[in-house]
Amino acid sequence: MSQILFPIKRKIKKIKGNWRKIKKDIILILINIFILSFLKKILKVNKSKVVYIPVHFQCQGNTYELLKKWSNLFGNKFIHIYLCEESKRSNKHNIKYVKFGLKFLFHYSTAKYIIRESEFNSVGLWPSKKSVVAQLWHGAGAFKKFGLHTKRSRWLKFWRKKDIESWDIVFCSSEFIKDIYSVAFGDFDRDRIFVNGLPRNDFLFSLNQKRNDLKSQMNIENKKIILFAPTFRDKEFEEYYLDMIEDINFISKKLPKDFQLAIRLHPSVPQRVFDFIDFSDILDFNAFKTEESLVIADILITDYSSIIFDFALLEKPMLFYAPDLDVYYDKRGFYFDYKSFVPGPISYSKEELLENIKQYDWLKWQNKVKEFKEKFNPYFDGKNSERVINKILEIGEKYG
Repeated sequence: MSQILFPIKRKIKKIKGNWRKIKKDIILILINIFILSFLKKILKVNKSKVVYIPVHFQCQGNTYELLKKWSNLFGNKFIHIYLCEESKRSNKHNIKYVKFGLKFLFHYSTAKYIIRESEFNSVGLWPSKKSVVAQLWHGAGAFKKFGLHTKRSRWLKFWRKKDIESWDIVFCSSEFIKDIYSVAFGDFDRDRIFVNGLPRNDFLFSLNQKRNDLKSQMNIENKKIILFAPTFRDKEFEEYYLDMIEDINFISKKLPKDFQLAIRLHPSVPQRVFDFIDFSDILDFNAFKTEESLVIADILITDYSSIIFDFALLEKPMLFYAPDLDVYYDKRGFYFDYKSFVPGPISYSKEELLENIKQYDWLKWQNKVKEFKEKFNPYFDGKNSERVINKILEIGEKYG
C-alpha cells in the first residue's frame, strides 16, 4: 500500500510546490508593475550606487570578491548594496547587506550598477533603463549546458529571455567559449561579451600562496587530501544521493593510509544527505569557502561540475566519477564530448574509482591539465576583479 501511496504523495507535493512558485511569480509581476509605473518615475538613479545579486544570496563568489575590490579601490566614493540571506553587518559605512524585500527593491530601482552572477530563478526584476547590468556568471568555462540551453518550461524561458534583454555586458573566462555564451543567453551580442578571469579566482590566487599554512592549521600537512565535489542532481533524494553516500563511505575506508577523503557538496543538496555520511573517516569541507577547499586539496574528484575550471588553475590532479553519465547526458547535455574533454581518468564504479586513485599517473595527465587551463580559464594573476570594475565603469561613463 505504501508503495502505491508514495508516488501519489510525491506528485501532490510537486503540485503544491508548483502552485507556490506560480503565486510567487504573480507577486513579483505585480511588484515589477508597481516599480515600473510608480517608483522609477519618481526616484532618480544614484550614479554612485552598486547593487550585487550573488548566486544563492551568499557572501562568497564573484560578486563578493568584486565588492571587496571595488570598495578597496575607491573607498567611500561608491555605495555598495549586497543582497544576502545571512545576518551580516559591515564595518564600512559604504557597504550595506540587505535581505530581499522593499529595501532591496528601492536600491535595485535606484542603482547605477547592478552586478549579477546567475539568472533569476523565476520572474526577473526589471532594472531602470539608466542602470548598467553586468552578468559575471558564477562558473568559468563551458561544461554542462546552461542558460536557455537547459530544459525549462516556456513560462520560465520567457522571463529569462526578458531578463537577458536588460543585460549590458556578459563576462566569460575564455575567447574559445564566447559563441557558447552568446547562444546560451539568447543570441546575446558577441561584442558585449568580455573575456576575463573570474573575480573569485583572485581570492584563489592569493589563498594559494598560504596553502601550507592552511594545511598546518588543520593538522593535515602529512596527508594527501582528496576532495570529492560532485555537481547538483535535479533528482529525488532516493534516486541518487544514497548511492553517492554509499560510494564515498566505501572509498574513504579503502584509501591508503597517507590519503584522506574530504567532501564538499553543492549548496542545493538536501541537508538530510549529511546525516548518512560517515564523518569519522571523511573531512567535512562544506563549512569552507570553495577556494579554501580547492587550495587545501591535493586531488579533486568530481563528475560534471564546473569546479574543474577553477581547480585546473592550480595545476593539480583531477579524477572523474560518472556512474550515471548516460542518464545525466540525456537530462542535461554537454557542450563537448565528455570522455575526450575531461583532463583525467573516468571511473564508472566505486571499485574502478578506488583503483584509479591508487594508480593515478600525474606524468600522463599534467600536460592535459595545463592545456585545459590555458584553453578555458587562462587568467590567473590576481587582477580579474580590477579589470571587471574598469570595464563596467567604462560602460557607465559611455551611457552617462
